[in-house]
Amino acid sequence: MIINKRCALFLAPILLSFSLPMSWAEDDLTLPEIQVTGDRDSWRQSLSPLVSETRETTLKKGKKVIAIDSKAAPLAPTNNFRYQFARTPGIMVSEVNNESFSSMSVRGLGDPHESQNLLFVADGVPLAADMYGYGANYYQPPAEWVERTEFFRGGAGLLYGPMPGGAVSYQLRKPRIGEGFKLWSGFRSGSFNSNTYSLGTQIPVSGKDSVLLEGQIRSSDGFRQSNSRYNIGQARMNWLHAFRSGETLSLSAHVYGSKHGEPGGLASPSVDRTLTTTPNDRLELGRTFGSLEYRNERSPGLLLTSQLYGGAFERNSFRQKALTGAAQFGGTPTDPSNTIQKQSFYTLASETRIKWDHAFLAERNTLSSGVLLYAVDSPFIQEQGGSADASSGTAQKNIDRKTRTVSLFLEERFEWGNTSITPGIRVENIYQSIRENLNSGSAVPLRTNSEWVHVPLLGLGIETKLDPKHEVYLNLSQSYRPMTFQDTVPLNNGDLISEDLKPSKVWTLETGIRDRLSERLTWDLSAFLISYSDQFGRVGNILQNTGAAIHQGFEAAYDLEILRGALDLHWVGNLTALNARFKEGSLSGKTPQYAPKWLIKNGLYSNLGNRAKASLLHTFVSDHFGDDGNSVNRTIPSYRVLDLTLEGKIPHTGITVFAGVFNLLDERYFSRVRSNGIEPAMPRNLSIGLSAGI
Repeated sequence: MIINKRCALFLAPILLSFSLPMSWAEDDLTLPEIQVTGDRDSWRQSLSPLVSETRETTLKKGKKVIAIDSKAAPLAPTNNFRYQFARTPGIMVSEVNNESFSSMSVRGLGDPHESQNLLFVADGVPLAADMYGYGANYYQPPAEWVERTEFFRGGAGLLYGPMPGGAVSYQLRKPRIGEGFKLWSGFRSGSFNSNTYSLGTQIPVSGKDSVLLEGQIRSSDGFRQSNSRYNIGQARMNWLHAFRSGETLSLSAHVYGSKHGEPGGLASPSVDRTLTTTPNDRLELGRTFGSLEYRNERSPGLLLTSQLYGGAFERNSFRQKALTGAAQFGGTPTDPSNTIQKQSFYTLASETRIKWDHAFLAERNTLSSGVLLYAVDSPFIQEQGGSADASSGTAQKNIDRKTRTVSLFLEERFEWGNTSITPGIRVENIYQSIRENLNSGSAVPLRTNSEWVHVPLLGLGIETKLDPKHEVYLNLSQSYRPMTFQDTVPLNNGDLISEDLKPSKVWTLETGIRDRLSERLTWDLSAFLISYSDQFGRVGNILQNTGAAIHQGFEAAYDLEILRGALDLHWVGNLTALNARFKEGSLSGKTPQYAPKWLIKNGLYSNLGNRAKASLLHTFVSDHFGDDGNSVNRTIPSYRVLDLTLEGKIPHTGITVFAGVFNLLDERYFSRVRSNGIEPAMPRNLSIGLSAGI
């Protein structure tokens, strides 16, 4: 089946501590929910929210789940993922300052480039170009659109499929039946000529229909001397229809387009961090997606959701070639031509899920199951331009790529008193095919490859309450990373592929205790052991499974209320202690890339009578490597960063003003290094703005 393009849908006090905190806490306590009686109570709970399964098909007991409520902290620029995930232990951000894509990893599991080892979904729709064949994440929804974020660790593979690092689920703002007309807008300006304009409205069409419309334009020159500018424009629509109580139909559509300069990597951390080494490289992205979702929860204890989604994603890169023999790491290309790669992804998919409370063998049972049908057609074209900044050129490669997937999952939770046991299984049936139509300059014949891969995943979650304030949990589950298109047919001439490639498999064992010692202190402490086998890598010019690694350590997180009254003040933080080593293969004894021993995020959050909010956040990352080979020029030294944000309401106006200073102490650091060199992180930068609504 070929998907036709036309059918694809379119301030605060200083930090209490800069040292390695041996503290405990967590955002995802699943003890009985706090009764929220006002906005202040709602804000307090948003700092340490209790994970709830209300109105959701996912089972969360016995799993490690972190929830982030957008109300907890002042709003920050959309592309500052360090700030956005400050309350999420384990997620490490490899910072990309021109906003062309997100770059994150978890517990040292794989290269964070394009977050290809994490699965991102927004309202159930995967954000990757092709979550099986090309798991790159080039798009993230604006922070202004996100109401809540949930991060699933162990068990994510059963719920969503790939990737080994877990799944991040964004819940976007939705229209509400019965509410009146609303209109809101916002503007933000900042350092390096960065500007953001936002506009949104909710329109009640009838007593059973409501429409939400939002749009945003963002741009910045970036801090590099040249070629670090980006321009982004996007809009979305969400229409909600209520048939009757508990039964709805929603239609959504989203359009996104962006252009990004790529200023290149540096040869050394000691050179001028504003230097541009690739003045002609650029990246252009486009995404048009839509979804139709039916939801039925009319019957008590029964929830059914069925979603059809699809669309088109375009990724075009233009990169100047380096002369043969020229230095690649931090070098400036001088070849009078460029390489142009044009990739398209046309997706059509459907997913149906059901959750059913019933009685079977236990006092109470809950069944969660679903089926995913997923299809992607992805043509790839490579051209050689006649100049360093050409937009088209002579065809060099033409490849047809396809992914077809049928995925089935089933979980059953058995509850006896205060104890629940949740076994689960997911079976991925993945068909991938690649056909080379053109490959000029290759010494081997045109290649055609297709195969079915069947990946069974197992999981078990156990949770018990020792008393109303103490809860222990254990999770043992599998996840995996599928073979991607470039793992099957390499894009570089001369590269070879091993004939017996296998999907990478990950076993995660995690056990911990969640505790609400008092109304003012919540903490979570867990230990984990991860076995990551059949990892993908390169040995010479051969792409193959390179070996296995063990990742082990512990995580702790806490929410401590220091003051309550006219001024509420909370100290919130988390840490990850990690020991990761390859145990077999050519890399045995080395440390996996982006696996720091310590990752610490803590800070102060304050609320002044719901009229103003402030946060002062501290991030510390210990030294680590930017590649699995532990190369000297890919060593990333330790760094710490402070971010200060403020937000306040102007009385009787409906206007909110906000400001932020990021990298407050102007730390000179980098958290990303690749074959083209070191990418410096942003220097101190300021952001101010306001929003208004009626």
